[in-house]
Amino acid sequence: MNNNIKKILIVILGIVFIIVGIVSRKMTDLCTEKVTARVVDHFMSHETDESGNSRVLYEPVIEYIYNGVSYDGHLSAGEGYDIMYPQGTEIEIMINPKNPKMFTFSTNDFVTKYFHFFFIGLGAIVSIYGLYSIIKKD
Repeated sequence: MNNNIKKILIVILGIVFIIVGIVSRKMTDLCTEKVTARVVDHFMSHETDESGNSRVLYEPVIEYIYNGVSYDGHLSAGEGYDIMYPQGTEIEIMINPKNPKMFTFSTNDFVTKYFHFFFIGLGAIVSIYGLYSIIKKD
């Protein structure tokens, strides 16, 4: 792959991290109502990496009620979620009161409040590095 293309891809990767951080922050700002959800099922998928190693990913399926209306959704996929969140487990989520289908989940208030800064900062560093490598004279 051309060296300049790699440098451009680094800049794009940095921009993607910044966008993820901004979207994450927006979700945190919008999701202000605490609701108790219950794990009702698990969605299971198989993933194989480039080396041929296989692993099972679980997405707990949750249900929750807000203003008398029932909603459902999936938590982010991960290994071992079937063990961490067995069926029937109750968890706290934060929903957007204006759009109750939108929710966030975190077991750590620090992560919920500040994790987006990690993505924005990492994106800025990666983007600056990529731009610097493009404009610097060899």
